[in-house]
Amino acid sequence: VKRRHRDYAAEVAGRGGAAALQMNALKDESARQLLDRLEDIQRDFPLTLDLGCGLGHIRKALLEVPGAGGIEHLVEVDASAGMVEYCRREAAAEANPNSEDEDEGAIELRHAVVDEEFLPFQDNSFDLVLSSMSMHWVNDLPGMLTQARRCLRPDGAFLGAMLGGATLDELRVSLMLAEEELEGGISPHTSPMVQLSDAASLITSAGFRLPVVDSDTYALHYPDMDTLMRELQRAGDGNAVPHRRHHVPRRTFARAAEIYRERFGEEDGSLPATFQIIYMIGWKEHESQQQPKARGSANASMKDALEVEVTVTEGGDGGGESKA
Repeated sequence: VKRRHRDYAAEVAGRGGAAALQMNALKDESARQLLDRLEDIQRDFPLTLDLGCGLGHIRKALLEVPGAGGIEHLVEVDASAGMVEYCRREAAAEANPNSEDEDEGAIELRHAVVDEEFLPFQDNSFDLVLSSMSMHWVNDLPGMLTQARRCLRPDGAFLGAMLGGATLDELRVSLMLAEEELEGGISPHTSPMVQLSDAASLITSAGFRLPVVDSDTYALHYPDMDTLMRELQRAGDGNAVPHRRHHVPRRTFARAAEIYRERFGEEDGSLPATFQIIYMIGWKEHESQQQPKARGSANASMKDALEVEVTVTEGGDGGGESKA
């Protein structure tokens, strides 16, 4: 299902419709934020894998920040053949074959159709794995992260960005309340996503060391709920739950749109749509990394550290002292 959605998004982009979608602008921004975190790491990562490349958001961000991360070779892969072909065409157009001077800072690009859950690469292949705004559609996310770690060289890094559980709360609540009111039950209309509180345990359970997790929240605005849902479909981000409801009765949809506007509408008449993006960093194990000491090896007592004599001097003439 998700592969079909992404193929359709690539078709929309191929017709020139991608630039008009706010969702694609959000994905571009997410890639920029991911590279901003990469630049905080004082390391070079010559061979890098872009896992779930989509429409090439990371590649475009790298064009804005030449030399970021010391990346010399970028392998763009996606489960959608349409997405990979779109990236290949865009990369060829960006190469500017009419230029007589070879760009010394140009990144060598390779492309492949790869299922994110079954990575065909050998162990210890890449210095860095990046994944921006595609992990939330992976069925076996712990398995994908484990494979990403396998493909990394020792002390290699993984940087990922994915939609979090607070995404599209307004839409979810509006549809749920409308269904409960008119039909006496509810069904899932947005795909399940990872909560921020679970992200650190998710990456550590895959075997990564020194995890760092944070998040940003963005609000996009739309004239009505129908426009929001059509954009999600055109961007390849529609509901992909296998047993999802394929048709919402018109009466229920209209009531959901009313609830959306009543509860969340802005003064200017627009409807906000919240998108939470979770960023995560993890490292493949290496002997040079910080290691926790063995349990029981401490040579100082916490009890002794807490039993510190504190002297408090009271104000006034001469005053006095009391000890705690």
